[in-house]
Amino acid sequence: MGRVWQPLIRFMILSALCYAFFLIISQRDNFFKFIDSVSFGMIVVLLLFAFLNYALRFLRWHLYLKAMQVPIEYAKSFKVFMAGLSMTVTPGKAGEVFKSNFLHDETSSPWITGVSVVFVERLMDLVGVVLLVLLGTLFFPVGKGIAVVGLLICFTILLVFTSPRLFVPLINLTARIKRLSTAKDKTLDIYNNIRNLLSWRLFILTTFLSVIAWFSECLVLYFALIACGCKLSIVHATFVYSLSTLAGALSMIPGGLIATEGSMTGLLFLFGIAFDQGTLVTLIVRICTLWFAVLLGALFLMLLVRDGRQRKGEARDTIGKQCSG
Repeated sequence: MGRVWQPLIRFMILSALCYAFFLIISQRDNFFKFIDSVSFGMIVVLLLFAFLNYALRFLRWHLYLKAMQVPIEYAKSFKVFMAGLSMTVTPGKAGEVFKSNFLHDETSSPWITGVSVVFVERLMDLVGVVLLVLLGTLFFPVGKGIAVVGLLICFTILLVFTSPRLFVPLINLTARIKRLSTAKDKTLDIYNNIRNLLSWRLFILTTFLSVIAWFSECLVLYFALIACGCKLSIVHATFVYSLSTLAGALSMIPGGLIATEGSMTGLLFLFGIAFDQGTLVTLIVRICTLWFAVLLGALFLMLLVRDGRQRKGEARDTIGKQCSG
């Protein structure tokens, strides 16, 4: 498990330095005054909207597991999903693939099943955010370039993974490389899993869930602005949050660090929010979204590790009794 915690600790140190810089340029005293002025009720509201994002994405995760016929209870499925949030701070959230290991431990399902589900999860997150950005570009003159890039990435991935005529020849070509030839069968299995998860019926349903899930985090920004005394519409807040999130995702920097914060602060300034206020709001939003997710993920990760140790201990005791008997 040390390999799981190491990147998280490194990222926390880097983030602390980054946020310290943001505090310096945004007047540290104003930040703590702002924190003191936010009511407990407002903090609860911000965290609830952030948690709604996780809840909707969990529902999507469980729908995928059912589609893959993975036999797992809601409680265990929720634990595995939430533990994956601890890897939100990896590039493109790719570290969440370790959920495959826990899913295998809980259900004995093949490792590639979890990998397939995590891949489609990340794709649908991108689809949800891109659709919100595209909606925003109908009202605002900025962001069209990055929206087009995100749309092209989504379209290309969907086209490749739903068309055997494109994907299978590509796999056959890479299989000629000795180091990759042994992975051909597993890669085809993953491809078939992903293709099934991208069936039209499931795609439409999970697209809806993805859009609503990420819109709920846009509301975190909206209510944070209200708490700061800033006047900005829900449409503005949705566009700012979704576009800065997309910028962070495309940067491939772990957690979208700096790219997301910089984009959000810049867009808020563009829409008339003072720079110091925009910086403060950005930090609050990131704490209530990114770091709230990492905290919850770390807690559930510890629970899963504890459960795994208990199972191993019970297995050893059972074997010991059988041997002694």
